[in-house]
Amino acid sequence: MGRRARVALLFVVALAVAAVTPAAAQSGSPERLGLSLVEGQLLRAAAATSVDGGSLATSSDEAYPYQRYDLRVPDTSADATALEIEWRGQSLPNRQVSAYAWDFLAGAWASLASGRDPHGASMAPTGTLDPATHVGEDMVHVLVQDRLPDPDGYDFGFAWITDTQYYSESFPEVYDAMNTWIVEQAEERKIAYTLHTGDLVETWNREIEWERASSSMKILDDAGMPYGVVAGNHDSSHGQNHTFYWEHFGEDRFAHLPHYGGSFQNNENHFDLIDAGGAEFIIVYLGFSIAEEEFAWANEVLTRYPDRNAIVATHEYLSLDGSYSGQGSEIFEQVIVPNDNVFMVLAGHNHGVAYNVKRVGERTVVEMMANYQFATDDEGRRATGYLRVLQFDVAAGTLAVNTYSPYLDDENYFADDDEAFTLEVDLRPAERLVATDAVWLQSRTGAAIGDPVDIDSGDEAAVPGTRSPATPHTPLVRRSR
Repeated sequence: MGRRARVALLFVVALAVAAVTPAAAQSGSPERLGLSLVEGQLLRAAAATSVDGGSLATSSDEAYPYQRYDLRVPDTSADATALEIEWRGQSLPNRQVSAYAWDFLAGAWASLASGRDPHGASMAPTGTLDPATHVGEDMVHVLVQDRLPDPDGYDFGFAWITDTQYYSESFPEVYDAMNTWIVEQAEERKIAYTLHTGDLVETWNREIEWERASSSMKILDDAGMPYGVVAGNHDSSHGQNHTFYWEHFGEDRFAHLPHYGGSFQNNENHFDLIDAGGAEFIIVYLGFSIAEEEFAWANEVLTRYPDRNAIVATHEYLSLDGSYSGQGSEIFEQVIVPNDNVFMVLAGHNHGVAYNVKRVGERTVVEMMANYQFATDDEGRRATGYLRVLQFDVAAGTLAVNTYSPYLDDENYFADDDEAFTLEVDLRPAERLVATDAVWLQSRTGAAIGDPVDIDSGDEAAVPGTRSPATPHTPLVRRSR
């Protein structure tokens, strides 16, 4: 076998955001590699020789972060049949760091390895290089990039949009871009379902806004993608008038769909049943200004499906400091606490983001609020279109949250740690069962089993026969004159 040479990047690089990067060669083991600068800043010698806890960060708010390094291959590696390269560093929580090497024959970057940590802690993706394709003029070109989690790292995702009222009022193209992205990314990002937690429009009785909201959500309809909506305060005159909501998002829009479970008061409240990634979900939507009979309905539905993982989606629930807002405490006490299958609550309404992780008895409940209605673009317009993707790993019991604007092609409007994070969740895998009572093979023929006979009504005619060579039986035939 040929000799394998190891090339290690032995200093810590924190990939905070994106931009152009330094390129440098690092010390290897056992040989020391030369230092080469392509562009960017020169690394301190100390950083180039050991893992010293320092970091070289690259930052930008416009693209995916990357850093590029040129590593000189020492003469002592000339007879190696493979080179092994290791990168060590950090990124944001739950982000995937991928390492690539330049393929001189193909003229393209080739994927080597990737790493991901729920908390953005230290990662060390390691990859193997082929000297015949990855070494040119005694150099290896390496690129390390921060990306969203690879869909291979989770089972499925739910898209979550909320408080789109200003898009319906003034920027319908933003609303369209959000749902178009969900459709286009459904297969790659494994998006199984979309939630909208209310305020589809700004003015509850302005028809043009409802037409725009309906048209934007129809993008999901036309693609056959399941979704659910609930009325916010702007959709219902603070819960007092649902006339326009009923017309455009009433039960008749959804009743024929297989995921739609049913509603209370013409889709003011409703529930959906979704199966994804080997787990079964029930999503219960509670509208604005919830009455006692609506709480009772929600509890009845959740009791009816005790083995499904339950998400409660409502419009108002949390404040920015994580305390309860509006009827939040009532929802918690009357719906969340008594139903052991509820593991998550999603809401909008208050501008900003917040989340809580609570222990309720023996289970963990995640409470999350997000609302980007007052987020502005570079021109000061409320035309941003941020949404969230909730990515579930059922076996690991984790939920990875990412925030993205398809319209702006931008991530994380608020602080990174508040927009991209991973949480532990209590998910129940769907029960699977196969129970066999009997199995057999039947062969039908046209052969007669006996001669015709005439009998009186109520009499029996017996014809000898066999079920198998070892099992004789006597078929009976009744015939009335």
